[in-house]
Amino acid sequence: MGASAFYGPFTGVATGMQIRHTNTASADNSLNNRSTYNGRFTYSFRVDGFGFVSGVGHGVYTSPPDWDLSGTVSGTGFNCQNILVTTTPRFTVDITGNAANGVARLRFRLENAIETNDEYLCGVYTASATTSTYLADSLAAVQDALANDEIVVRFRNPRIGHLGPVVQTDTYSDGSRVVTSDWNITIVPPPPPEDIGGGPGGPGTASGPRDS
Repeated sequence: MGASAFYGPFTGVATGMQIRHTNTASADNSLNNRSTYNGRFTYSFRVDGFGFVSGVGHGVYTSPPDWDLSGTVSGTGFNCQNILVTTTPRFTVDITGNAANGVARLRFRLENAIETNDEYLCGVYTASATTSTYLADSLAAVQDALANDEIVVRFRNPRIGHLGPVVQTDTYSDGSRVVTSDWNITIVPPPPPEDIGGGPGGPGTASGPRDS
């Protein structure tokens, strides 16, 4: 491709989630903390004449985060379901990478995908106010598990598909935390260039990016 040419847009849809489960226990206290975060975005990207990949996407949380707490404090039990967690109404996606010899190497990042909760009194237990980026972290986690932390896509018959599940386990002296991240990403190649009588078109004749 020449310096002024580009190839694209590639477009697609992604759906993903993260499940977080923490268990701790001591002589008189215990905590079972479980939460789930789900999201979806559409995207498009193109490759310029220098092989640089750039693209954008737009997404939402597909359901309110599901957060449950249970356990004991000094032997007294507590149990709260569907605790309120607020999320940003919409978030954006940044797509970067590079391409050469018909192969693109991509990285997707969620921007401004934020979850927050106020301090919450669950019976005898008080949950602290927090701000998190768990959905964004989940997309990063499934890509970090790939070779060179990148998604490899061939221009001919491109495919991304299922990324994950990636399970991260942390063990503490009084318990453990298990975080599961899972994503599916579709990809559709650009249409072939039109033949207008001047011979077969090259990648530089493909159309430009558009919002998904």
